[in-house]
Amino acid sequence: MDKNRETVGPYAKLGTKFTHNISLKDENNQGSFLERFALSEIGSSKSDKDMITNRLLTRSVPLTQKESKQSNKQRKKNVEQEKKPLSATEKRESGIYNIPKDCQKYDLFLPLNELWKQYISDLCQGQIPSRILQKLLRADFHGSILTITKSTSPNLIGLSGIVAQETKNAFLVITKQDRLITLPKAGSVFSLQIQGTVFLLFGNQLLMRASERAVKKLKPRPTVEL
Repeated sequence: MDKNRETVGPYAKLGTKFTHNISLKDENNQGSFLERFALSEIGSSKSDKDMITNRLLTRSVPLTQKESKQSNKQRKKNVEQEKKPLSATEKRESGIYNIPKDCQKYDLFLPLNELWKQYISDLCQGQIPSRILQKLLRADFHGSILTITKSTSPNLIGLSGIVAQETKNAFLVITKQDRLITLPKAGSVFSLQIQGTVFLLFGNQLLMRASERAVKKLKPRPTVEL
């Protein structure tokens, strides 16, 4: 053991580390304690002061409690605004569901119809007609060709087209004449052909959104002939 080493007791008073006596009180209004301490330890030249201002005071000075609370509130408000989704009304007003006029072409939707044929073929493969009808009630009709065969409005009978959009109360279809028309579900009977077999769909049983129909447990209901 080194005999020349000075032994310091665990409860001995520690010496001060600072080379200058700086008061925490800003009596002379010479700047913050952080600034005065840094200047006294590093130096008081202009270059040193500029370095402190640029690196310490502008980046590392802690906010007061009031400023910190305001900053947290503003940060939370910005996060809530970023995460807040658009409402259905805002989406309609912004026109994100609208199909541009130059895109309302029957030929443009034929590839979608081919995809739907593959989808419905895989969905109904090996099923008997009664089971196919149950699956159709939950199926996605975007890309299918629907035709109104019966309706409470005679002027709607015979209208047909590829389904471009589906809402709770109607199908929006593109006709062979390159027109976007609305086929109401209520009071209408639609025909749908799958692999040479024609199925009839009663619109009154489809009065819900496609996403809701896919997960909802449907109960058999009697249908009144139109």
